Amino acid sequence: MDVTVSLPVYKDKDTLGLTLSSLAKQKCSDFKLLIVYKHSSEDLLPIIDEYSKKMDIDIIHQDYGYIERAMNLILLNFKGDLLINTDADAILTDNAIEGHINLHQQHPNVGIASGDVYPPYNVKTKNKSIFSFMDGFVDYPPLNPLMIEYEDYISSAGMVVINPHYKKKESVFTPSISIAGVNMSLKKEAIKNYFLEEITLNGLRYEERLALHATQKNFLSVHFKGALVKHIQRKSLSRGNYYYIGIEEGLSPYLFNRFYPINRSKLLLKRSQIEYFKLKSAIKKDYNNFSFFSGVLNGIRLSIKAMKNNLPPIEVNKTLKELKLEANNK
Repeated sequence: MDVTVSLPVYKDKDTLGLTLSSLAKQKCSDFKLLIVYKHSSEDLLPIIDEYSKKMDIDIIHQDYGYIERAMNLILLNFKGDLLINTDADAILTDNAIEGHINLHQQHPNVGIASGDVYPPYNVKTKNKSIFSFMDGFVDYPPLNPLMIEYEDYISSAGMVVINPHYKKKESVFTPSISIAGVNMSLKKEAIKNYFLEEITLNGLRYEERLALHATQKNFLSVHFKGALVKHIQRKSLSRGNYYYIGIEEGLSPYLFNRFYPINRSKLLLKRSQIEYFKLKSAIKKDYNNFSFFSGVLNGIRLSIKAMKNNLPPIEVNKTLKELKLEANNK
């Protein structure tokens, strides 16, 4: 199997060496490393040059854009059978690459997969605090009937929800739409000729869009035990405050509507439910959740406006830039 490992790099001076060191120590060393390098005040090329003596490395320079742009450059230049993506603030255990390869070789129906991440990263853990309100919205069917067997899915209202009817089966993997970009692998057939629309600034839900595309081609999206990646805890360069994170979360219906039609009447009902959670957070003086829910509501308003007026991604992206500037100035 011809394997490419991809690595978006931007302002990662303190962690990049650790990531490259872990890649150089992989039990399976037969892979090409594709680095997408975005220029910043930090000169990281000497670190990369040091490891170019130990690994087969190609560097692509990213002149503009955010994580969606970086991933598109990766998809454009990926020529192999399997793409494994991680972050420049992650440490891979020495059998991580091998774990992804084995899974895809043994399960041809798996198109996109996420291995273990420490601290844990899935819909139940990453949504445990500010995203926990979604547990109440699982009465909506999935966008794609294939996802009815998933542990979590994208609902007809356009949001990621936990499946209350999911029954765990004895298997090496769990069907899930929540993929972790820091530990993600994709078969060539599942992403062939596909590119992300460059809409968001934080890249929220870009993994789910890749997974949704894979389901459109009748591939499974899964999480499997193994291939552990340790994600270094630091302030994310791609994340803003709770309010803006909420805006991009509320934009999910627009993003997913690019794949399947969203049920707008159910989205309006969901908006009413979120209004309740916003009020509840205010009463509890839970300011993080209050900011998040406020952002989600504004994101949903933007989603509805964009879908109603058939706004192109470039217009939505322009609005997001304005909203993020406002959020950062609050």
